Amino acid sequence: MLGRQAFEETPARHYTALLMSLFPYLCNWAKLGNANEGIQMMGQAGGLVFSVMITWLFCLCIDSDFLKATILSFAAFGYASSGNEKFGFYGKEDHEYNNGWCWAVPWSLATVFFAAQVGLQRAGVIQGPYGENCSEEVQKIET
Repeated sequence: MLGRQAFEETPARHYTALLMSLFPYLCNWAKLGNANEGIQMMGQAGGLVFSVMITWLFCLCIDSDFLKATILSFAAFGYASSGNEKFGFYGKEDHEYNNGWCWAVPWSLATVFFAAQVGLQRAGVIQGPYGENCSEEVQKIET
């Protein structure tokens, strides 16, 4: 019932992002093969929080709202580089689940990428966020 409501309340252009929100949970489920590991793969890195953040980020990308995507990516970088997961290399610290750097590097690269897109939008090279400079064809698809 929750899945049906999610699709009923979500604009059709965001269906892909909604489906991608399942990815962190599928990763956790696949990793549960070893009883000793549990959900430590994404559990410590915040599988639920990551799922919400990545869904939100995909929706922002679909809408070409790169300024908000830059801010969200920077916040995700801060989240990934804090807490139980410290920067370091796999197996070099006192526990083997030291994967904070594995999350922090992609989030920092995403921050730089989205910031570049904001610059291109302000320069008029690419289209602005959905709704502001939205073409008539896209608006017809939505209605």
